[in-house]
Amino acid sequence: MGNSALDRFFRRAKAQARKDAELWSIQFPPLHAKLAKALAHRRFLTKAKADEAAIHLGDWIIDLHELNRLFASKRWNPAHAQKVLMGFVAHVPNHLAAAHRIMYDDPLTDVFEIGATKGNGKGSREPGAPYPEAKHARKPSKRMKPRPQRR
Repeated sequence: MGNSALDRFFRRAKAQARKDAELWSIQFPPLHAKLAKALAHRRFLTKAKADEAAIHLGDWIIDLHELNRLFASKRWNPAHAQKVLMGFVAHVPNHLAAAHRIMYDDPLTDVFEIGATKGNGKGSREPGAPYPEAKHARKPSKRMKPRPQRR
């Protein structure tokens, strides 16, 4: 592994993830149990799948807490904000993708067509570019929210 800033960031992120996992196992077993119980309710998932999905749904609770603290802070420090945002984006999406796969038995789809989830990593459009008219009835506004995936 090189010594670039990105390599150093990911090494720090992995070390933090290990610390978070230790904290998770100590402080959040009741949350894990509640999530697993909800997912196994009425046999929606097997116990094993419910347990694994619960880990993926709860492991990033610390990241969510940090993000909440950042947004609630009256003092804005761009360097700290960048660190929190990069940590959140580096950790949370993979857990959500894994939980989605377990719960719906279906991989995520790149609904924004930027090569985010599959293929060769190249999307059919550049991030920020308008959506092709043939696939979408309207161009996205800056405030447009992602649509939930339908099954």
